[in-house]
Amino acid sequence: MGALDWAALDAQIEASLAAEAVPGLALAVLHDGQLIAARGYGLTSVEEGGQPITPGTLFRVGSISKPITALLALRLVARDLLDLDEPIKRYWPELRIGADGAEDQITLRLLLSHSAGIYNDLRYYGERGADALQRLTLRDFAASRLVFAPGQGYAYSNPGFNLIGALCEVITGRPFAEVAAREVFEPLGMARSTFDPLLALTYPLALPHRRHDDGQPYVMRPFIDYPAHAPCGFALSTVLDLARMAQMLQIGRAHV
Repeated sequence: MGALDWAALDAQIEASLAAEAVPGLALAVLHDGQLIAARGYGLTSVEEGGQPITPGTLFRVGSISKPITALLALRLVARDLLDLDEPIKRYWPELRIGADGAEDQITLRLLLSHSAGIYNDLRYYGERGADALQRLTLRDFAASRLVFAPGQGYAYSNPGFNLIGALCEVITGRPFAEVAAREVFEPLGMARSTFDPLLALTYPLALPHRRHDDGQPYVMRPFIDYPAHAPCGFALSTVLDLARMAQMLQIGRAHV
């Protein structure tokens, strides 16, 4: 790989931010499993008090939360606390998926591969509390319908990954955010990564934005937070931490 032309890349990124009215971004570059560069661009907020983004700035990383949740589940598989091919009802007898007994057919492997036939949904706000993930997962899945029989197709599913996170809570007896920290973030040295927004607020944090009709961004309020959908999309991380996870996934140099 030749040397990156950082002057040209910086100019292109700055121009794109201005053209698309994006408040800011952070970038990390890996080559042959090694972190070779990390930079920040723009500000954490378009409002007064916005701070320059650095590689250490936390962002809501959206569906990058899913590989984090998958790593957590696979850690529990490696310790024989979960099995990829056992029906999930074995681990959570109270769980009901619609009226057809799908909990007896759906496995962790099917959930991880989006092939369980679970519907799709995503919400930014809702009930909170220590029991929210398990309680709301039980409620929502009991009223749900499959989009196809388990194992008979592919359908991207946020709730399917929320179910994985809830299973991790049930198996460990600990809150999802705590188990993710213990099993994924801490072993990989992802020092700032968290599913806990109150912890995230103690670090530099990029705020979520939406657009006005004229295309200009504004800060979303309140801060997006819905524990029942945390496993699928609400992790908070930095590009430096995500680079550590990418190193492990690519070449196994970081040991979980």
